[in-house]
Amino acid sequence: MNKNQFIMTLSKHLKRLPAEERDDILTYYSEFIDEGMTMKTENEVIAEIGSPKRIAREVTADFAIKELNDKDTSVKRRSTTLWWVMAGILSSPVTLPLMVVVALLMVAAVVSLTLVVCYAVVFIAFTISGLGAAIAGILIIPENVASSFFFVGIGFVAMAIGGLLMLPFKTFCQFLFKVISGTIQKLYRKIQSKRGVNQ
Repeated sequence: MNKNQFIMTLSKHLKRLPAEERDDILTYYSEFIDEGMTMKTENEVIAEIGSPKRIAREVTADFAIKELNDKDTSVKRRSTTLWWVMAGILSSPVTLPLMVVVALLMVAAVVSLTLVVCYAVVFIAFTISGLGAAIAGILIIPENVASSFFFVGIGFVAMAIGGLLMLPFKTFCQFLFKVISGTIQKLYRKIQSKRGVNQ
């Protein structure tokens, strides 16, 4: 692989980054290769740098860490950047125990997502069933007034429970996301520090 191929491949894998960030990184590696070629061949310098795909994942993960720490970033954007960090972790030359930790983290993320979905299903079920009971109660007023009041009352109680469960939902989601993203960031920093020691 020559310099042009390396830069083109790196650019292709950095397409998720903002243009300014991507241009800075491409300029850095282009100049790095040029400087390295004063003492080594082009192929030796590029072999020393490593795979452009791996570099792109690491750079993207580093950028994602900054994005995660940005208070103004939306939840959707944060969840996307969290996957960038995971891609950076998985691209690292890690030992088997570290891969086990990564696998456990992914399981924890899936379990957390399942908890969020279950929580949402519960408050939606209460709300919908309450609404259904209230409507049924209203529809049976001509036939039986006592049963009608019973169903309407049950319906309002169920809707109230659904509403009360909905209030802490956002806080619950933010808490889970904060725990998972914090753990992934710590793991990524640990991998980066190990890589620095090994180089």
